[in-house]
Amino acid sequence: MGEYTIRDNPIVKGLLIGVILFISGVGSPCAQGLSESTINLPEDQTRVKQVYLNHEPILSHRIKEIESHYLLLKSWSFLSRKDDGRLRLGQLTFIEGAQISSPLSFLERTGNYTPHDPIWIDGDNQFTSDNGVVGGSGTIDDPYRIEGWEINGSEDSIAIWNTRSYFLVTNCLLEGSIGLNLVDVTNGTVQSNFLTHGLSIHDSVYVTINNNTLQGVALDNVTYTTITNCNGRIYSQGSSYLTLSNLEIIGYEMGIEFYYTNHTILRNCIVSSNNYGILFYNSPFLYLRDNRIYNNTINLNIEGLKNEDFYHDIDTSNTINGKPISYIYNAKNLVFDETSDSGFLGFVNCTNITIKNIVLTNCGVGVLFVATQNSSIISCEFADTLHAIGLFCGSQNNIIFNCTSFDAEIYLYGSPNNLLRNNSVNNFWVEGNSLSDFYQDIDSSNTIGGRPIYYLVGKKNMIFRESDVGFLALIDCENILVSNIVNANQGLLVVRSRVIIRHCDFNHHTYGIFITNNSQTWICESKVSNNIIGIMFDRSSSTTVLRCKITENLVGSHFEKSNNIIIRNCDIVSNAFSGIQIANSWNNILCLNNISDNGMGISMWGDCYNNEFCDNRIWNENEGFKMHPDYDIDPSLGPHDNQIHHNSISAITYWGFFLVNSEQNTIHHNSISNCKYAMDFFYCGLNTVQQNNIFNNEEGIDASKSTIDAEKNWWGAEDGPSGIGPGSGDSIFVYNSNITFEPWLHHPAITKPSSFRSLLTCILARVILHDRQ
Repeated sequence: MGEYTIRDNPIVKGLLIGVILFISGVGSPCAQGLSESTINLPEDQTRVKQVYLNHEPILSHRIKEIESHYLLLKSWSFLSRKDDGRLRLGQLTFIEGAQISSPLSFLERTGNYTPHDPIWIDGDNQFTSDNGVVGGSGTIDDPYRIEGWEINGSEDSIAIWNTRSYFLVTNCLLEGSIGLNLVDVTNGTVQSNFLTHGLSIHDSVYVTINNNTLQGVALDNVTYTTITNCNGRIYSQGSSYLTLSNLEIIGYEMGIEFYYTNHTILRNCIVSSNNYGILFYNSPFLYLRDNRIYNNTINLNIEGLKNEDFYHDIDTSNTINGKPISYIYNAKNLVFDETSDSGFLGFVNCTNITIKNIVLTNCGVGVLFVATQNSSIISCEFADTLHAIGLFCGSQNNIIFNCTSFDAEIYLYGSPNNLLRNNSVNNFWVEGNSLSDFYQDIDSSNTIGGRPIYYLVGKKNMIFRESDVGFLALIDCENILVSNIVNANQGLLVVRSRVIIRHCDFNHHTYGIFITNNSQTWICESKVSNNIIGIMFDRSSSTTVLRCKITENLVGSHFEKSNNIIIRNCDIVSNAFSGIQIANSWNNILCLNNISDNGMGISMWGDCYNNEFCDNRIWNENEGFKMHPDYDIDPSLGPHDNQIHHNSISAITYWGFFLVNSEQNTIHHNSISNCKYAMDFFYCGLNTVQQNNIFNNEEGIDASKSTIDAEKNWWGAEDGPSGIGPGSGDSIFVYNSNITFEPWLHHPAITKPSSFRSLLTCILARVILHDRQ
């Protein structure tokens, strides 16, 4: 490998020092900012048509990584909001050509129904004849029965909210996008109905779903619920004590999908011919009996973040492609070889397990180890799996030798001190919560797509300049220069290391560059493109990214609990979802960047504070700058105490700024033009908006239940804002809000920084962050 020690080589040492000075901005163009032609285009530029690249080739090759990497799933939680049953049911796409045979007990569509308008019931007192109640005998005390109706419509056919009375919905034809929507109900029964689409249940208890024909059931925070004799897919999140039996799920994208669902029985089900058969994520204490899983692209996948997520009672009465599932606890000294006949191999809290000469296909994980130690996986082959081998939650001191998979990865999560030799796989990844989780013994005899894996631990004072790299990881390294790498097969992993990355090109990966555990990294003059996430900062700090092109990813860069990061003088362009995402992070600076043609320019959520955004040009976006809470952690706390100044925000389809539950942010000396809405505030505390040019927008500021200090802005007209203002400039509209806008400016504010200020911003950025530490 291309290693050269620096300590005894003055030429190389001088070169490295020169690189450090160069990217630090001392005597180099890095300190001069973007040129006028790059950042200061006319403010009245009209929006040009956005052209997004076809990301389908990326998705088709990387969908397994999306499903398998937890950080990515968490980062994209906005794609699967918990309360959106319609979204989940909207994903019930049938696989073309799948043969579906329903059990005899399923209701046939006969057409013997009476037309009725959509039924909406909110509270027990709305169980009336006008709302479709035809009688009683639902359950105890003869409550309510809704029966015999045919209900069309584009949304909910029947919606029942906030009830405690026993009710029965039976023998109905429901053709809305959600046939039946139950929210905060107790003691409901849904039996023998035909639902063209599906059924959604939220925040409910003691519901029985029996003998219905439908495309799917979406459950969110549901307990003590039974689903039997149905033929649609099941999605459950945050639910418990479910009983699912006698289901036939054939021909869907997803068959059964559990997130944070526990203490559930799954019995006597057929799951066949789906893309993904059964997926369990962070869903402990499941009881599986007599289930037949076959002919799915991925039959069964089980993943979690802690040991108990894998505590299941799954016996050999469950089969995959006719072979029994072997899911074993607390075992020692077992051998599985080519004579074994298993469709799935899972080991929890086991010791001295030997697996050799086995071929496994169509599994989420070919071999699953959880808290399993001193074991060996030798000369096995895997195909059509998410993870060929998955080691989770303290699986350490294991040997993986001479294993092969051309379409799957070896994945290690929270599992240190494993030895890998002579394995050939399609991908490889390591994740963990502490530095020790990344300590592995992995040499270059392991390959990805025929290219060697370089997994460097504890290296110092070296230059890495290999042309043929499958994967590069730098773990607890110091003074490393990574130069001129192009397209390592699985990107670059940096874990608590001091690294310079220059003139590299990382493309077509899950993560182009992944930086974690407080690594101190410089990334200069590099390209990161066509990845799921271009640059990922995870619990990291003190990193500078400058003069890089972050383009054509799904997400350009994502911050997760990270601080003291600088991104400057970069082109962040044509990233399909967003250019920059910042979650629960602080003390970061983004300056002098060109951010354009992304789905969204900059998105912040959660406890983000003391971040600074200055001298950026954000244009040609659907949304420019969005700030909102992390709804999964604290929906009342959004970004606060951030500085946003001297930016140009123009040609935005919808919102230049969109703030929800955010306060004490200062937005000043920005130019905001040619947006549909320059600024929207919802449920925000005091934010200061001053010395901005807000003009040529369809609407200036909209505020709902918010407080805004909007004095001293230029509204595009000398007589001030329109709307609640007296003038002809951009409008102000408010609802239950407190906004001050007088006095206003009678001429445009100066929003473009001087050349001296741009130079000072670049030179002092690192000093500012150092002072904040």
